[in-house]
Amino acid sequence: MTTYSQKDISGTKICADKNIAVFNGNQDGYTSAISSFMCHQSVPVRMWGKKYVAVVAAKQRYNYVRITATDSATVVKVNGIVKDTLQPFQTNAAANLQLDSTVSAYYIETTKPTICYQYLSSADEGGAYMGSPATMLLTPLEEAVNAIRVSNFKGYIQPDNDPDNLVLPWSYYANLVVPTASVGNMVMDNMPLTTGFQPVTGLPGYSYRKVPVTAGSHEFTNS
Repeated sequence: MTTYSQKDISGTKICADKNIAVFNGNQDGYTSAISSFMCHQSVPVRMWGKKYVAVVAAKQRYNYVRITATDSATVVKVNGIVKDTLQPFQTNAAANLQLDSTVSAYYIETTKPTICYQYLSSADEGGAYMGSPATMLLTPLEEAVNAIRVSNFKGYIQPDNDPDNLVLPWSYYANLVVPTASVGNMVMDNMPLTTGFQPVTGLPGYSYRKVPVTAGSHEFTNS
């Protein structure tokens, strides 16, 4: 196992002679003034891609993206603008790929296979912004599927001035990215989900929607 940095092991290359699962994260990671435990299962290099759509999480002002490349001179573009050039198993500086909610959906394209993680910010940014730092693995468009089931758990916010009173239930959202031509085929939990989609900036032919959901399990399909 080799690491790109002694302080930040992003870009670490792991090889094994038997099947393994790899999880990465941080026990107390910061994306803004508030920190949180973050963890996600990684995927093998053969499942990396070159085309991604990152949708800024609902009720968040900023999100961030970190990208790792496998090959030299991998050019990273966001909405058609060159943002970085990566070397093998080198990770970009996250600040170079700050995603502002004024755009909401971003098309990320790389000239060679990459893996892409999106990081959520936190409610400390003020106003109506909500949430805590978290990470999610973006699926490349090359690996898109037409059916998926997602789950979340029920939680509550604990007010600082009343630690014994658990109120203010969490809000839940699912970010969907689909070919515009198939928006009319979207189904959530056996019910049509065909309205509210917006075009993806920089990627004609694709649309997205931030879908409010309830706590529990939900199935999304597109025929």
